[in-house]
Amino acid sequence: LLLSGLVQVWHPLSRFATSLVGATVMDREQRLNAATLVRPPTWDDELLAEGYLKKIRGFAQNRNRYFRLTAEHFAFYARDSGELISHVTRGDIRSINELSATQFEVFTKCSFGASGSSHMVLEAKTPAVARRWIKALATPLNMAYSSEDSLLVEGFLTKLQPFGTGFSRMRFFRLTTSNFAYYDTEGGAMMAQCAVEDIDSVLERGEDGFLIQGKRPFSKSGSAVLTCQCESMLVRDKWLQAFRRLRSFRVSRDVLIVTIILGLYLCIQGYIVDICVDMLLWRSTWRAHCRLQISRPS
Repeated sequence: LLLSGLVQVWHPLSRFATSLVGATVMDREQRLNAATLVRPPTWDDELLAEGYLKKIRGFAQNRNRYFRLTAEHFAFYARDSGELISHVTRGDIRSINELSATQFEVFTKCSFGASGSSHMVLEAKTPAVARRWIKALATPLNMAYSSEDSLLVEGFLTKLQPFGTGFSRMRFFRLTTSNFAYYDTEGGAMMAQCAVEDIDSVLERGEDGFLIQGKRPFSKSGSAVLTCQCESMLVRDKWLQAFRRLRSFRVSRDVLIVTIILGLYLCIQGYIVDICVDMLLWRSTWRAHCRLQISRPS
């Protein structure tokens, strides 16, 4: 009797506990997948800023994550070119507030992150980097595509020296649709730059590096060859893909310019032909009128 009584009490409790745990897991999954209801970000989105920022969550809970801000999304990853953790559309960003010289907070309309919160505190390494992120986040949606010099990729790379790895330095590189440049640090002073028209070739070097051959010297040491080492092979592939996008952008831009010039030429040519035809018709009409005047009896 005692055993049957325990069984009768245990079954309802177990069903309640199972339903409670199931609901909790379901709610967590819904919070984690709330951002996936929209189109996920891709590496082809118009880039505004990217780099590592520290998520401030409390003692022993802060994490360095890789953030990417594009014209359509704001997302963060486990590492550069790593697994996507969470993302929101830029339209879901409600406000950005500056907390200190290096910290700022982002409020979103929906959950953003594994915790399911709509509030996130981020910390940059320097005040210059924090100001750059705040400015990029505050960019209006209708102005994201207005810049002619679009950013393709940026980040820290190791600049290798040909006379030994002991002289290699970590630099911050940026590739846009107009030039390729590197700085002493993120948000720091520019050290050298090269116009994209002066880049002759980009070749792979090892498993996680690439080599840039310029048409003329552009590095601080006066060399026309620049060798860079990336954090991983995936980061190297991201940079090579950006250079390929740059080449396709230049080809499409050249095709557009040629098309416009050809269209203007055809329009002008057609306009000139119309003028010539009108002049010939007017001339023939005038001659016929003159003949009629001459042949009319006096």
